[in-house]
Amino acid sequence: MAKPVTEKLDFLFSTILSPDGDEYTYKEVAEGTKGVVSTSYVWNLRKGKKRNPSRDKIEALARFFNVSPSYFFDEVDIKKTLRLDERLLEAINDPSVREIALHTLDLSKKNKELILAIVRKAKELAEEG
Repeated sequence: MAKPVTEKLDFLFSTILSPDGDEYTYKEVAEGTKGVVSTSYVWNLRKGKKRNPSRDKIEALARFFNVSPSYFFDEVDIKKTLRLDERLLEAINDPSVREIALHTLDLSKKNKELILAIVRKAKELAEEG
């Protein structure tokens, strides 16, 4: 049996963090859904006071959290839904890692390889103590 929307939404809030590394606020979600889901409606959903959101609200929340709308209905493995493994999920929730990744997006392949070599060397030095 599928988990309630409340549990699934709560999991998204605790897993998909805002760029500053905190949970999204209800206001940020409402704004991110372009008002399809209000701040109070998000609160009510998360607290279990609303249990059967309409299709447009589910679709807006799914878009905001970048998951398939089926996530809210089916018994699915969130890691498969998000297409992430635990280490990658941990990495994207680290603000420093996210910032490094975002700064490298527009770099050439050669420069990305250089940064990767630097990161590997830093890890090696850290492991040596």
